[in-house]
Amino acid sequence: MRAREVILSYFTDSGDALVNYFTGSGDALVNYFSRYYKSGDTIPIFFRNKYGVPRIIQYLYIQFRDRAGNIANTVAETIYREQIVYSIRTKKFGKGSIEPSDPLTGEILVYEGSHQTVRITANEGYDIYQVTVDGSAIDIEDQSYTFENVQTDHDLEVRFRSMQHTIEFSSSEGGWISPCIFTNQCNGNDSFLGQISVNSGSDLRFTIVPTHGYEVSSIIVDGEVKPSSQTVQEFQQIDSDHSLYASFTKSKTIPVISNIPDMTFDENSSEQTFDIEVIDAESSSSELIIEFHSDNESLIPTENIVLKNIQGNVRTYSLKSLASQFGVAVITVKVTDTDQMTALKTFNVMVNNVYYPPFIGSIDNQTVNQNEVSRAHYLTISSQDTAILTIFVETNNTILLPVDNIYFTHNGQTGNSPFTLSVIEDQKNSIEITLEPVKGQSGSAGVTITVENEQSLSSSQYFQLEVIMLDHPPKLSLIENQSIDENTSSGKIPFTISDADGGQITLTGQSSNINLVPNNSITFHNGMQAVPSVISLALNPEIPQTLFIQVHPESDQWGACNIEIKATDNTNLTDISRFAMSIKEYIPKVTTYYGFVYNEYFMGVNDVQISLVQPEIQGYSTVVMTHLGTGSNGKTGDGYFALNLPVSEDIYYFNASKTGYDSITFNTGPEYIDSTTETSVLFNPLYLSNCANNQFISGIIENSGFQAVDLYLIGNETIIETQQVLSNDFSFCVSNAVLESYTIIASIPDYYTMVGISGNTFPAKNVKIKLTPVVKTDPISITDKTTEIIKRTITVNPVGGQTIILNKTTGSIDIGTIEIPVLKNECIDNNLLLEYQIITDSKFNDNNYTNGSDETIIATGLKSQCDHIEMEVEIPIESSIRLNDFQTGQYNIYVAGSRADLLKGKYIYTVDTSDINSVAGGKVRFRIDDSGVFGVGKISEEECVDCEVCVDCDNKPDTLCFIGTIENRNFIFEGIFIFLSVIILWAMKRNYGM
Repeated sequence: MRAREVILSYFTDSGDALVNYFTGSGDALVNYFSRYYKSGDTIPIFFRNKYGVPRIIQYLYIQFRDRAGNIANTVAETIYREQIVYSIRTKKFGKGSIEPSDPLTGEILVYEGSHQTVRITANEGYDIYQVTVDGSAIDIEDQSYTFENVQTDHDLEVRFRSMQHTIEFSSSEGGWISPCIFTNQCNGNDSFLGQISVNSGSDLRFTIVPTHGYEVSSIIVDGEVKPSSQTVQEFQQIDSDHSLYASFTKSKTIPVISNIPDMTFDENSSEQTFDIEVIDAESSSSELIIEFHSDNESLIPTENIVLKNIQGNVRTYSLKSLASQFGVAVITVKVTDTDQMTALKTFNVMVNNVYYPPFIGSIDNQTVNQNEVSRAHYLTISSQDTAILTIFVETNNTILLPVDNIYFTHNGQTGNSPFTLSVIEDQKNSIEITLEPVKGQSGSAGVTITVENEQSLSSSQYFQLEVIMLDHPPKLSLIENQSIDENTSSGKIPFTISDADGGQITLTGQSSNINLVPNNSITFHNGMQAVPSVISLALNPEIPQTLFIQVHPESDQWGACNIEIKATDNTNLTDISRFAMSIKEYIPKVTTYYGFVYNEYFMGVNDVQISLVQPEIQGYSTVVMTHLGTGSNGKTGDGYFALNLPVSEDIYYFNASKTGYDSITFNTGPEYIDSTTETSVLFNPLYLSNCANNQFISGIIENSGFQAVDLYLIGNETIIETQQVLSNDFSFCVSNAVLESYTIIASIPDYYTMVGISGNTFPAKNVKIKLTPVVKTDPISITDKTTEIIKRTITVNPVGGQTIILNKTTGSIDIGTIEIPVLKNECIDNNLLLEYQIITDSKFNDNNYTNGSDETIIATGLKSQCDHIEMEVEIPIESSIRLNDFQTGQYNIYVAGSRADLLKGKYIYTVDTSDINSVAGGKVRFRIDDSGVFGVGKISEEECVDCEVCVDCDNKPDTLCFIGTIENRNFIFEGIFIFLSVIILWAMKRNYGM
């Protein structure tokens, strides 16, 4: 090799300097060193070739920048000394390896005087057979040999050989093991034992074959029992001895069972018999075990199948069903021989249902008073089968007790004959019976109750009802209290009279104040008949009759009295009905004047004095305040007022006044009236407002709840006013900005509405704003190894004003927010599509650009014609981070073009601290005008922070940067010194901030 000259051009100085230098192998630098040197010191740098052998010793003389930052020139030179290299030539035969020989040439290069250890390794299934050095065989230990103090070239030869393994296999009488290698191995008549040798790493497959009439009973491989069904055994990549043993036994047969015919008989029948013939090739009939199983134990229990007789191979059994049971049972016969071989046979047994008439219990005779309903009494019915039963009734006195007046109740169901119900077999059912004789009738009636099933089988019971005749008083209906005006009559007032027994009734009317209402001024009306004070009439039993009573008070009298009606029947039993009669004094007719006073918020104003100015009226209240007053249709609340004034054809003039407001005058002329009725007048709304000429816009925000709503009033592309409204009502005064049209933007997180308003007519009231949700697509979830990504796309109006919640799913906890300021963006799109991504990974804590992001970074991207859009973004951070940490530079907000770039530190820029608005609640809020991927990180002091002019940034060492120039002359290994220079200069930049 030749000496060369390397010149390093760099800014350096005199005095102490921190010098960074590296050592490595080949063309790659792998070790890094750093220490302080004085100007003029020499720096040793060692290189090794790719085999780890020192190649060159070089000394580098450098001057660099000192700690004070002073600059001086750099001088560098390199000195080389050549060394002698020897070769160890290796050869191998067989499968194995010699290390560290070159894979292609087999050479090992060694410096003169050095030691070299060679490791020899045989492949699996091989061993080391022979080793020679320079033609002589040697013995080695630990599979290695060392050449000491090498002074010449050497030769090394190694021979490897394959290892052999034994496979032993044997079989019993009744089969063989294939493949057939030895004589008599596969005749199957005798047992066999044999061995074969195979090379290590070989594969062998054996098949175990039973002869006719035999079967495999056991398989043992290397001492381990295998299932007898695994008749194919394989040995793969053989590396040890193996054994295989197979044994065979004669095949066994199962017993034979004769066919058993299905059986059918009626329920409650006597026992039934059947025969079974069983035969087995290996066992006698007496040695066979026969078992039975019934799949319907509730019909034919297994224990009801009994052995009756044995005749040769034939056995006779009997079976019997349980009482009152019917249906189908499948009987399974199981026969087991002495070899535990089994056979099964099934037959069906059908038991027919036999129907019986239902049961009905006895019923006691009943007694009841006239015009009363009998007490509840009970009837018991049942059926031997689960069925639907119907109850029928007959009576021998339908005048006293019609069939329809007999009621049955069962399980909440009530009805007349025929009455149907479902019953469960042998379950007693209690039926409630109620008897209702005809009103006014008495005597006796015989009742027959019949219960019938679906097969028309029935049972009946008979009982007697006795109705005892009694006398009852008449009954008068109640009459509500009456109120009439002075000098009028009550009109005809209806009431009813009834008597359970019927007959003649006398009605008498009487007044408690005969000066106000004389008794003869009480008139009864019965059809066309009008009788004062007393009237007689005939009634049918229990049938109410309607009459009318009319009261005529004395003229010019007013006050109150009680009116009494007394009813008396022919047994002198009575009933009385009373009501109060009020006669009201006449009062002249008045009109009520209603109104409502609003402020600019279109809300009611209290403590406004409404005064009648003209004309003057005596005896009436002409002044009222708006405070919880009453409006039309009974409405109450702030701002309402009402004045009661006599009916007049004159015009009334009013004044509305409140301190701090201009007074309002109005009258009963048509321009001030909204509507009128016979008794009321409703004024148009009155406005008390400090907004000049009532030039205000007001309305309500529908369903805003308790969340504050941000309102923006816009006109001529300018924000006129902003408000934050906590209630449902809002108002803007536009006296200083009267325009032809306005736009109102209403916004809360994830909701946004724009409303257009004409400015031609004021006040513009009743503006309704209904907040509508910001359009969001359903979240798309992506998992990339340990990284979880949630994508959503939102629609944004370029006018601005939206606040979008960043959350993974609708209704979940918000990760952060994006706010679009009003009138800050110039876009031609009517609606912008903005995609955001929530990217979560616990590994973000280990990255300098995301270790403050609480394992979550946010990405945004516009999908529109706009290049950028101004936004205020809120993203998650570690809860321990404060605003001061950003202001002092401990943490930065990094903006990158992609997640990969951010994690590599290839960020576009960092957010200026002046654009960071706040840090609170584990979130940081900042302003940006570009999309990107945002992460919060804290850079280690030992790392390179800025890397704007990096060399091959994708493949460089982490944060390595290139600063300065390099010139190389007469050196064939250029890559070494270029990379060395780059690393030295990067180290200086890191330590001195260059």
